[in-house]
Amino acid sequence: MYFHYHAKFINAERVGSRLVRVACARCGCEYFYEFTRIGFGSSQAPYGIGVDRATRSANLKAQKQLERRLAAEAELVPCPQCHWINDELVAGFRRGSYGRLTYLAGFITKAGVVIGVVTETILAIVEPTLLLYGLLVPLAVFLVSGAIVLLRSWLCSRIRPNRDYPQPPQLPPASPPALVLDPTSNDLVPATVQRPPIDDDRDWCDFQIGRHTAPLVCCDCLQPLTLDRAHAHALEVGSTLKLKILCCADCADSNGRRARRIWWNGIAVGILASAAIVIPLNLDWLEFGIASVVLVLASIAISGFVARRLTAPAKIVARDRPRGVVRVRFQNVEYAKIVVKHLGA
Repeated sequence: MYFHYHAKFINAERVGSRLVRVACARCGCEYFYEFTRIGFGSSQAPYGIGVDRATRSANLKAQKQLERRLAAEAELVPCPQCHWINDELVAGFRRGSYGRLTYLAGFITKAGVVIGVVTETILAIVEPTLLLYGLLVPLAVFLVSGAIVLLRSWLCSRIRPNRDYPQPPQLPPASPPALVLDPTSNDLVPATVQRPPIDDDRDWCDFQIGRHTAPLVCCDCLQPLTLDRAHAHALEVGSTLKLKILCCADCADSNGRRARRIWWNGIAVGILASAAIVIPLNLDWLEFGIASVVLVLASIAISGFVARRLTAPAKIVARDRPRGVVRVRFQNVEYAKIVVKHLGA
């Protein structure tokens, strides 16, 4: 009997932040920082039925995970006076680290339960005397799952930012700055701390989604922009989240023409290459037509992908998914310097 099942999968992501107050355990200095996290949720609509219900379920799961993460996790933000990081911040940062290992251990555990039930059922029918041996497979699966949990615990224990105290700690990329209360304006302002020198030749920058935004400057000609006249190149950060890199209308049109030129040139090269491959094979007309259409469609798709990559003003080269941090590399090094200054890195 043949059984076919398909479903539409719905993914949702929610970004949120809160202001965290910290009292340094060493010197008593009071400071704050902006804590940002992303909540992820997913659901499915069997056979495409109940898409609205699945969407609401995915959004609810993402919101619940976001609230849980904002309440339980933390960032490594040192005291602006003595550079100490409180133990509760270290513990909160560890709770949010290496989360994929926890999910992997849970998946393996569920697989072990299924394998154990199936194995025991088959042995009960075929050879009941081997029921005890059937437990070896799920037992091995559980041992692997436990080893993964221990590995995550060991990796988290290695997160010790205060190991070189009183020297300033090494912080993760895009860590939020410490904020202190300005006595004159009664506003929170970044603390004046000594930052490491910035390489003037670097073409990358770290963004934390929900806390960082690109400056209102064209990424190509570096002219100031306004939101109502800016064009955006969207970099896919997640299934629904995007980081927008802004450019002016003239630069957007120029990049569009360059992308179309690369695309058409790529299609022409693909057609010539397809002919060079198919013609010597001496296929009949039906096989010749099918092979030609497949190769031409492949050249169109590949040319479009190459054109987008070559004309994109930036690309994501690294991700820290649990913290919502991406490392973006820009084509324009001068624009990268502007972004670094804008983010205060």
